[in-house]
Amino acid sequence: MKEQEEREKQQEQRQELQQKQERERLAALEKEKAAEQERKLAARKKKQQADQRERKLAARKKKQQEAEKKKRMADQRRRSREVAEVARLARQAEQAAEQARLEAARARSEYASVAQAVSDLNTPLVSGDSGFSSGGYSEGYGGPSGRESGGGYGDYRGERVNPAVLNQYAASLNGRISSHWQLPEIVKTQSNLSTIVALTLRRDGSIEDMRIERESGDSFFDQSVIKALRNSAPLPSFPALINQSTLEFVLTFTPQGLDL
Repeated sequence: MKEQEEREKQQEQRQELQQKQERERLAALEKEKAAEQERKLAARKKKQQADQRERKLAARKKKQQEAEKKKRMADQRRRSREVAEVARLARQAEQAAEQARLEAARARSEYASVAQAVSDLNTPLVSGDSGFSSGGYSEGYGGPSGRESGGGYGDYRGERVNPAVLNQYAASLNGRISSHWQLPEIVKTQSNLSTIVALTLRRDGSIEDMRIERESGDSFFDQSVIKALRNSAPLPSFPALINQSTLEFVLTFTPQGLDL
């Protein structure tokens, strides 16, 4: 009886041990399964992080490429503008050179025409002749004491002045003075105004004497004439073919312009 009990007890112990071992085995399996699940989650998370880094890297690379493309296009536009500006400056320089060439040719032509006029007229620089009348200069001028009525530009203090040279110089004076004479439009409609000024010039174009020979009756108009003459100084210097130290001109100012 006692042995039977002992055997049953041992049998129970073996069963308990087997059950314990089974529980431990199952627990180990569950633990391994959990660990495997955790490894899979970690691997999935790592892959997601890698994918995210790759996307960020790709986006950064794309942004950099777009920035480089914009910079290349901006550089290309800048170079195009620079090339266009260089071409414009080259054209401008060519035009300036052509203008200078034309002006030089015109100056040579004008000088040649004056020289030809001097040669054709064969007018000596000193002559006892007088009374030469030049078109458009009916007031004339005379010796040190003033003008000779209707004498024109022929004589000046006993010295003959070539009319072609003098006409050209008078035209330059007219242009210079007229460019500094500004009148309101309302004044230009008053055709009855007229101011006559006697103007004595030195060789360098500076004004030696300036006096109103006849006022217009309108102080504003007379003052505008004096202001224009002062603003025009110094006037063009004498041409080389004029030997006089001074010249006197009679200027007639009307609202329609200057008559010299």
